[in-house]
Amino acid sequence: MEEEISPVFEFLKEMNPFFVHYKVCSTFDSSPEVGSIGFASDLARKYFPDGSYPLLVAAPNLGRYTVFGNHFAKFKEEIYRLDRHPVMAKHPVTPMDEANLVKYLARQTTQKVINVNIMDLETKSVSEINQQENKEADIVLYDALNNSHMEKVSEVLWEKRDEEIQFIVGSSGVEYALGDAMQRHGDVQRKERDTKPTKVKKIFAVSGSVSEVTKQQLDKAEKAGFHLLRIPYELFSDDSKVHSFLLKVAKRIEEDKKVIIYTARGADDPHISKTREHLMNHGVKREDIGIFIGGEKLGKWTKQLLDIVELQRVIISGGGIHLALLHRIWIFML
Repeated sequence: MEEEISPVFEFLKEMNPFFVHYKVCSTFDSSPEVGSIGFASDLARKYFPDGSYPLLVAAPNLGRYTVFGNHFAKFKEEIYRLDRHPVMAKHPVTPMDEANLVKYLARQTTQKVINVNIMDLETKSVSEINQQENKEADIVLYDALNNSHMEKVSEVLWEKRDEEIQFIVGSSGVEYALGDAMQRHGDVQRKERDTKPTKVKKIFAVSGSVSEVTKQQLDKAEKAGFHLLRIPYELFSDDSKVHSFLLKVAKRIEEDKKVIIYTARGADDPHISKTREHLMNHGVKREDIGIFIGGEKLGKWTKQLLDIVELQRVIISGGGIHLALLHRIWIFML
């Protein structure tokens, strides 16, 4: 993380914007060992040393809520506390066993974390909250249950503009909040544009995600006419078999026009444990499996496939693959 993030923080510091936002998932995927939000916040102190860091994970319009520090997320029209969420409670890499984000983040950093809860947002002024923030903590988690709470948080963030860069940690709720504040203060004119994707003859998708949501998407895609190919876990340890597999995929794309390759269908897929055991037997550490599959293999294979078959549209599911493809195929996408 330090190797990847440090040059980015250095670049952003030189840009000297009002805000630098370290984007995290609205389900707070992280742990002390993998994707540590606390470590990223500690690293940020080398570049953005002043003041407290606001932390906003809630995004009510996306079904993400924080109440008295405890985080909740919507799934299939039901709202679950994060440690009881059907997907996040059994996440294969960062399972959530604690819904209180103050406590959860405290496992990842020695910085003092406090919570500005919904009662604070409803009874205190923006200035009072900011004064409390700067005196009492290094990182401040903001509750938000509804739009009025988000509006209050947006005003708090907007008031924190200064000559020094304000570092913020959070989900896309940060952009919703700042965007609303900018619009209210007349600093931006909101413009919406309705765009529709152009029709293409062939679509290829690669999925490295094992979430329940991805499983539902795969099921719907199959019903919609996509041909699904499971990636044999043996490929991850035997490069000699990869090219023939990619030729098979390319042939399927030419014949079926819509093809998805995937690692697993949901968190309960027995293929997950088989893949994990296989990779660990071949020297891959358990904590490195996600980035090994997504970053080192699936991203590379997708680029190789694009050299074999002509495609105008590629769909990607799985964070590690996104990073790999940014490195390898951004010119193609342009």
